[in-house]
Amino acid sequence: MVNKEKLLEAFGELIYAVAKIDGKVQPEEVEKLKALFQYKKGGEEIVWSFNYENKKGSSVKDAYEKALSVMIEYGPYVGYPELIRILNEVAQASNGIDESERFLISRFEEDLMRGLRSRPYNEE
Repeated sequence: MVNKEKLLEAFGELIYAVAKIDGKVQPEEVEKLKALFQYKKGGEEIVWSFNYENKKGSSVKDAYEKALSVMIEYGPYVGYPELIRILNEVAQASNGIDESERFLISRFEEDLMRGLRSRPYNEE
């Protein structure tokens, strides 16, 4: 079972993947991320995870797949729509959203919905 802290770390991993997909994480994207999460509950975990993946030089594929897996295992969460808004804001921060960023965000929405629908129903 995935806990909320792991879910927030997955948010950071996914934001990293979107920022990195156009070749390099831009300083404007990092600043936007910090500004968005400066006063948000759980923001520290998200920024830490983003920075960890960036420092490690993780591939977009690895960060994306790891984040998606955690989110699907966690299951439905009210914060996913806000995450998609944040992905767009971070991508927009550096010269607008390019095609690769737009594609990855759309793919995430589709993959997440597909993954959540395939989860067994649990009446807890």
